[in-house]
Amino acid sequence: MNKSTVMFACLCTSVLAACSSGGPAGDSEANPEAVRIISEFEGLYELPVGWDGSTREAFLEIQAPSETGEANVIVSRQDQSRNCFETDFFPGRAFISEFDGRVFLNDIDDIEASVISLVNSTTLRIEPAVGDVVLGTVSNLDVQICAPA
Repeated sequence: MNKSTVMFACLCTSVLAACSSGGPAGDSEANPEAVRIISEFEGLYELPVGWDGSTREAFLEIQAPSETGEANVIVSRQDQSRNCFETDFFPGRAFISEFDGRVFLNDIDDIEASVISLVNSTTLRIEPAVGDVVLGTVSNLDVQICAPA
């Protein structure tokens, strides 16, 4: 074997060992308190027309949290030509700030780095870092998601 092959094999072995030994390669600890808090936000919320500057209807879904207390968040916007809702390509996430305990939405177009809270059992208050406050209301509608184009 040549020197570069040996070095590559050693590097691969080190990476695999770190991943299997519970090292920092993506491991997270369970957080039951975060799961409990994020679970309170779980649901489908109808967003008001104009929340993102458009005239399309939209829904925001906060899914069940993982054991670490983070939840996927999916925004679906109306596709008026196909009479269905298109979901954002990548989900955002809901999580609790380690510093002050507030619940944040992140990685979501138009409401990046938003603080969320429940006004009552049917209203989600979204306070984006930039822009106006958005109030979403719990929806029991069956949202028709567009088939991939």
